[in-house]
Amino acid sequence: MLQDHPLLVEYVKGLMDPPSSLPLNLTKPHLTDFSQHGQTQYAVLHFLGAMRGGFFVEAGAADGEYLSNSLYLEREREWWGLLVEAVPDSYSLLRHRHRHVYTLQAALATTPRAGRVLVRQVGKFGELSSVDDTITYSMVKKKSNKNNVKGNEMQVRGREHVLKTIPWDEVKIRLMCVECNKDKSKGLERLAKPQTVTTALGQLVNKSFSTSNAAQRKVAVMGASGGIGQPLSMLLKNSPLVTQLSLYDIVHTPGVAADLSHIETPAKVTGYVGPEQLADSLKGCEVVVIPAGVPRKPGMTRDDLFNTNASIVANLTKACAENCPKAMICIISNPVNSTVPIAAEMYKKAGVDASRIFGVTTLDIVRANTFVAELKGLDPANVNVPVIGGHAGVTIIPLISQATPSVQFPEDQLKALTERIQDAGTEVVKAKAGAGSATLSMAYAGARFAFSMIKAMNGEAGVVECAYIRSNVTEATYFSTPLVLGPNGMEKNLGLGKLTPFESKLVEVALPELKSSIKKGESFAANV
Repeated sequence: MLQDHPLLVEYVKGLMDPPSSLPLNLTKPHLTDFSQHGQTQYAVLHFLGAMRGGFFVEAGAADGEYLSNSLYLEREREWWGLLVEAVPDSYSLLRHRHRHVYTLQAALATTPRAGRVLVRQVGKFGELSSVDDTITYSMVKKKSNKNNVKGNEMQVRGREHVLKTIPWDEVKIRLMCVECNKDKSKGLERLAKPQTVTTALGQLVNKSFSTSNAAQRKVAVMGASGGIGQPLSMLLKNSPLVTQLSLYDIVHTPGVAADLSHIETPAKVTGYVGPEQLADSLKGCEVVVIPAGVPRKPGMTRDDLFNTNASIVANLTKACAENCPKAMICIISNPVNSTVPIAAEMYKKAGVDASRIFGVTTLDIVRANTFVAELKGLDPANVNVPVIGGHAGVTIIPLISQATPSVQFPEDQLKALTERIQDAGTEVVKAKAGAGSATLSMAYAGARFAFSMIKAMNGEAGVVECAYIRSNVTEATYFSTPLVLGPNGMEKNLGLGKLTPFESKLVEVALPELKSSIKKGESFAANV
């Protein structure tokens, strides 16, 4: 029976199950992206921007959770759509997930005719063991009354020619992900008609997916051979958000770049070494992360680092102002309370807008999340504690009262927790016994901030991170608060929020220290 036959269309309508009205029933509700390699977030971020409320079709939906390419869209982006799964056991589990979309127990036909399909369960997935055709894409379109599909994911391994049955002239698909056999990846364009796809034909082939139409983000790490720089560079190399990685240091960078270039991810890595290559390392960069400088040693305060690191940051940010003036500058080099004002003054001297300079205080948030989670028996990945103020000692102000989820501590425990967060850097320095400072956790925090910045630049809405910036929120001219990030940097400063008397006292104590550190940085820059 041909796919457009009205009796057949009505038959399929009767097979389709409506969306569930019950809460989602997931085995791992804490996950955000359930897809195998994070490709859902990647694809949405690069191809669909901040789009909400779209319509998707996922053929080969399995149990509706395991390796799902649509669950992120449904939960995080308020999309709706249709899940198609042929295997009875998998479809039963799919229905048990209570997905808020239409579901259909069927398989897509490999010809324009519909019929029956025999399947068998293989592990978590099913396998077509004998095909006498099935339902067609045209019938799916007619039932859903959707001619404009924003996201389409198909698992067609071994049956790539199913793409020929899609009525390309009748339906517009903005983004298509095709999971196919590797040897079939070349030539998918001949089976589809990508000129009718309004954004891209995304080809998911084993572990790889096309980035040809993705936002091309070039990121530089200044101080890439150091204790923070090397692990930070590796985290950036592993991210699909980064397409070019520029590594700079005064020694060893070509070796670090060669080492990282062997990792099987798309980002292209280039190493630059020495002052004569500094300008070239920054050209075309959109995000610059600066961990350069000497580390803390036992007995040293962040101010003890000032003379050496101040000069390094001044020279690097002067080069940024000259070679990539519109890049987002993420400063890790300590003392951040002083180095950020130094960077801003260097930009002012160059006549460049300094509003894209951010002091990375993310490690304080990471530590606060971890310590609170440990005390309350929570998953730290689901805890968020805003930390305001600065990035040294008493200027670090964790706002436990604003934590998500809400937590409470007795007064003595709250005081001890606050002091541990403030002194956590010293805790690591002492534990390493002269062998270094917090390099690995700082690399993680620096990468987290860089990824958030890139996501915001790519148009993702609602990206919030705390950062130390020029501010009028308090008497201190620089102050860290939660920020909504956007394509041009800070979109909105969320301010202090409602403080408890304990937290207000912490701010009061921090301000004189912050003012002193800011003045010290600005005075240094004035004499450079």
